[in-house]
Amino acid sequence: MKTSPYAPSSREISIDRPAKAKWSGLLAGLGVALFTGPLWGCLWTVMSFIRAYNAIEESNPVPRQALANDIHIAFAATMIGVLVGLIGAALILTTLFATKFRAPWFYRNSIVLGIIWCIVIFPYGLFVGLPVVGSFIFRRTEFQKQEAEQAMDGNPH
Repeated sequence: MKTSPYAPSSREISIDRPAKAKWSGLLAGLGVALFTGPLWGCLWTVMSFIRAYNAIEESNPVPRQALANDIHIAFAATMIGVLVGLIGAALILTTLFATKFRAPWFYRNSIVLGIIWCIVIFPYGLFVGLPVVGSFIFRRTEFQKQEAEQAMDGNPH
C-alpha cells in the first residue's frame, strides 16, 4: 500500500486541539500578567520615593546612605518592572502570531495594557506599547470571528 509522502507519520505525536487551546490560553494569561510589570514597578518606585522623602523630613542631618538606598530601590523596581513587562510583551505577541487563541479578554487586556505602557513609560513605552496595540487592532477581525462563533454556540466567553 502506497501512502502520500505528505501524510503524517504514524510515529508522530500530535497534540489534540483542546490541549493546544489550553496551552495557548495559559501562555496568553501569563503574557498579560507579566505585561503589567511596569505598573507594579512604578507603584514600588513611588513607595520607595515616599520612604526617601519621609527619611529626609524626619531627620535633621539627612542620612545619605539611607537616602541613596531608597533611591536605588526605586530605580531598581522600575527597571525590574520594565524587564518583566518586556517578557510579557514577547509572550503576548508569540501567542498572537504563533497560535490561534483569540479570546475577547486577551484582545481587550492587551490593548489596554499596551496603551498604559505608552502613557506610563512615555516616550520609551511607545516602542513596546504601540506595536502591541497595532498588532491587535490589525488582527481585530480574527477576534470578532471568534466572538461570533462563540455567540452562535451559545457560549458567552
